[in-house]
Amino acid sequence: MSKIKARLDITAEVPILVNPRLCDQCGACVGICPADCINLDEYTLSINGPDCIKCGFCIPACPVEALTWNEGDTIQTNGVIARNGTGSAGR
Repeated sequence: MSKIKARLDITAEVPILVNPRLCDQCGACVGICPADCINLDEYTLSINGPDCIKCGFCIPACPVEALTWNEGDTIQTNGVIARNGTGSAGR
């Protein structure tokens, strides 16, 4: 059974979140993205939400599990993922 499952039900502007505490900027997700919407520069990895086709290929490609579906999560200004805006640490 495949680990990859498209999530067309995700309606967030950025369908996939990057946890900056986990991401080691290896680029595995960049190479597998068919929409070419993942950007990696010297310091950060970001996803261009409007270009994302919600295929989910990048999530299992990440060896450190830094990518997750955005199911109502938000990213605070300090870069820590908070669940539903509660301010508690994310996944």
